[in-house]
Amino acid sequence: MRVYQIMLLSSLFETAASNGITGNFSIERLASPNINIRNVLLPHTLNSWLFIKGGNHYGIYRVYNEIFDYGILLTDWRDQNNYYVIVCNNKMTGNATLEINKTDNDNFTWKYKAMKQDGKNAQRKALFASQYSDCTVELAIPKNSAQLDTFVNSLITLAEFRIKVDNLSIN
Repeated sequence: MRVYQIMLLSSLFETAASNGITGNFSIERLASPNINIRNVLLPHTLNSWLFIKGGNHYGIYRVYNEIFDYGILLTDWRDQNNYYVIVCNNKMTGNATLEINKTDNDNFTWKYKAMKQDGKNAQRKALFASQYSDCTVELAIPKNSAQLDTFVNSLITLAEFRIKVDNLSIN
């Protein structure tokens, strides 16, 4: 992912956060770009994983409604010009739900990798591939506020589907 793509996304999230809402979700800025997140007092209801990764970040946002509650971190995770969109479910502890750092033309590209240690990863991959062929997902990089609404909805839908697949709870 290129720096201009993460900066554009950060700008769109900042605008949405100042308005307080995008589409079906409320958006709240938790930390401004380029503030040392280790020094920010944050609510305990958030997935702590958001605040231990990366030092050079472009903003942390809470995206939520009555059903979903996610944290989104826009960062140069390892401070090596390797930009990420990190998505964490705030109702869960542990690792990020999505770590997106690849782009292909005007899309973010993310590939599902089943990595549980229970011998059922082939089943998980098949379930994921039933919705997204080849376990690869492309999300259009938003260029304006209207596209951010679509992007956020797609991002949350993908995160929720990934959680269900990992838990083998697809109906």
